[in-house]
Amino acid sequence: GEGIKPFNVFSNAEGTRICWEYVHACVVTDEWPASTHRPAVGTKLELPILLSCDCRDGKLVKIREYFAMWSLVDPGKQHRLYS
Repeated sequence: GEGIKPFNVFSNAEGTRICWEYVHACVVTDEWPASTHRPAVGTKLELPILLSCDCRDGKLVKIREYFAMWSLVDPGKQHRLYS
């Protein structure tokens, strides 16, 4: 059940822009980067992600990835930059 779970993919009429929304599901392991806010090992997480892609000649030429990592490392608390 872990991995990438796409739920919304769409493009503009010209096919020059694609948006792909998905959830990345994972389980925290000992290899999680060091952090004072690391979730407990074994915690199951789901991180919603949005990719905004520019296309040219049928190829992806630019990809921007948007997600809120803070929602995983300290859920329920507002981040100082987003409060």
